[in-house]
Amino acid sequence: MDVKFLFDRFAMKDGFDKYSKDFSFTSKVTWECKRPLVYGLGMAGIYLFPRKDKKIGFKITKLLSDLFFGIKDRQASIVPTVLADIFVACTNCQRGSKFFYGSNRILHMWAMEHFQRQLPTHDGLPLIGYNWIATHYKRVNKSNLPRSASEWLDFLRVLSDQKIRWVLDWTNCFNPVLHAKSSDLIPLLGTQGIMAYTPKRFLRQLGRIQGVPLTPDLADFTISFDKGICPDKIPMKIPIVEAWETLSDDEDIAYVPQLKQMALVTPQYEEWLRESGVERPLMEQSEKVKKLMAIIEAKDRENAQLRQSVEVNKNLAEKNKRLCEEMQERHQKLKRKCGKLYDQTERMQNPYSREPKDAVIDRLKKFNDLVRNQLREMM
Repeated sequence: MDVKFLFDRFAMKDGFDKYSKDFSFTSKVTWECKRPLVYGLGMAGIYLFPRKDKKIGFKITKLLSDLFFGIKDRQASIVPTVLADIFVACTNCQRGSKFFYGSNRILHMWAMEHFQRQLPTHDGLPLIGYNWIATHYKRVNKSNLPRSASEWLDFLRVLSDQKIRWVLDWTNCFNPVLHAKSSDLIPLLGTQGIMAYTPKRFLRQLGRIQGVPLTPDLADFTISFDKGICPDKIPMKIPIVEAWETLSDDEDIAYVPQLKQMALVTPQYEEWLRESGVERPLMEQSEKVKKLMAIIEAKDRENAQLRQSVEVNKNLAEKNKRLCEEMQERHQKLKRKCGKLYDQTERMQNPYSREPKDAVIDRLKKFNDLVRNQLREMM
């Protein structure tokens, strides 16, 4: 559904009366009650579950309804769904997809917070009730971050674990979900597919010491829905439900608040990294990457030329605007002077009664001088 369709009918105060035919099945009281839900639907469709055609999908209506009203008197959350879509979108883009069907804004904020090593916020700030989104810009110094695609490639290539902030201020490190009863994999169901999440591979982001994680095959837990449409019969529905009914922490992995920001790892983990070949540059200098870098650099140069051209045309437009304003002002002055001459001509056509001949000649001379002077100024 088009966003403007919803905006016209629910955002505007006169939407119900203006589109009364569309609401013939309901009352204005119900319409008023549904307006916040529709607002949430629009925001979620734009920022959390974007589509390539820039429309709002009806499939997220149930998600928003559960978020607003709960499920069987229990509060619901859409965070796992948003997280699943981000993981699926990253996987699909890695496979060649040209559109990111996930919340790129949330992913961007997450990256900005992690990519800058900074002092932690005061511990007195609450995890719940404090607006961590609105204060994001205060914690992130964008001037120190890359701007173009080529700068980002250079930045990520040399990024190391010492330059990353592993634990964010808003992260609640107490009693995290680390595994299900039967597996360390936690399946996530999104609007675009299913993706398995392995929390024990990210223990440093939870303020814990990173040990050697299990490396199960995730192929069976990675499913992308055809055309982004969830089938009527959800794949792996039973394993997903069973896993989420048995989520728990791991008592063997202790949390020490004093070590929260130290990002410690075990010697076995470091050895595992070396043996598995995971500890390598984030981007190898392959021929394919070099070609991609060349394309990106060419695009950056093209964008720079376009920006320069825009500035030149902008200056020309400003100059033409000033000339146009000067011409208009001059036109107004000429118009006023022509009006003055016209008034003088009208008076000349109506001589005064009993006016001597010499007075008429003198008045004509003065009028002639006036016309000559006005024409000289106009030229």
